[in-house]
Amino acid sequence: MQTALKNLRLSFLSTALAAIFALGAGGCGEGAQPVDKKVDQVQSEMLNMGKAAKAAGGDFNKLSQADKEKFLARVQGNEAAAAQMVQQMAGAGGPRGAGAK
Repeated sequence: MQTALKNLRLSFLSTALAAIFALGAGGCGEGAQPVDKKVDQVQSEMLNMGKAAKAAGGDFNKLSQADKEKFLARVQGNEAAAAQMVQQMAGAGGPRGAGAK
């Protein structure tokens, strides 16, 4: 009985390792390119949002409607969180985390 249990464990472990190896090997090469493009796209968008926040002086109400919508999309429509994000991205200070005064 113990031998059968050992064989079952070994079989499971071998299958799991093979699956991990197959998934890991699939991430190399051209398959990873779309992820890189997505990262570049997000970095570019965040850079542009930072520029807009600085141009508005950290004031959410001074943003264009298009820029407001970008910030709101990042915080699932929460306007208070979007306003705080604009402040932080502009380097305008404001409350930062628990216990901020």
